[in-house]
Amino acid sequence: MTKYLINMNVPLDTNHQNANIKANILSDDEMRELGFTDFAKDTWYFSRRVGGENSDISLNITIFKRTGNIRIDVLDEMFLQPYDFQMYIGKNEIANRVYDDVQSYMKYFMDKGVISGYTLGDYI
Repeated sequence: MTKYLINMNVPLDTNHQNANIKANILSDDEMRELGFTDFAKDTWYFSRRVGGENSDISLNITIFKRTGNIRIDVLDEMFLQPYDFQMYIGKNEIANRVYDDVQSYMKYFMDKGVISGYTLGDYI
């Protein structure tokens, strides 16, 4: 059960997200190779389903090209609203699977150099 504890002791930015998380924009080819798109020319955007193959939950990462600011959203696509999986960690299986998938993506992007300043298990 301790696997699903969230470190809530992180500074928050004006969007109530972990202020420690920073984006590092790689070359256009590298960003596309990692699954980001830039159909909106001023942003890099990444979106994947999380929480299992039949899940309606998505992880969405937006990186603004001009400023390098990052926004990370986990959304319930069925109800068109944020899904606060961190509030339900350890309480239901869906939130636990979403947590596992989000942590996996965060680690992947840290390993690839797109995200820095994040520690696995921290509040996003």
